[in-house]
Amino acid sequence: YSALITQRARMEGFIVFDYAQQYGKATEDMSKWIKEGKLKSRETVVHGIENAPSALIKLFKGDNTGKMLVKVAEEDNKSKL
Repeated sequence: YSALITQRARMEGFIVFDYAQQYGKATEDMSKWIKEGKLKSRETVVHGIENAPSALIKLFKGDNTGKMLVKVAEEDNKSKL
């Protein structure tokens, strides 16, 4: 923080709870934007449970983009129930 003080910089943020009354509208808008492709999430996918340890290391080193996921199997659309 000393660099902020000596350079007369300003650091400002917000507290999400200050906007609690707008959560419903935000959820509605963001859902719409995701469906329209206007809002996309980024993720890093590592394949195989055997690669989970290295994925964890990469996560803590910041070598991922967005979510770090470990894909352990291909999706099976058939219900086992």
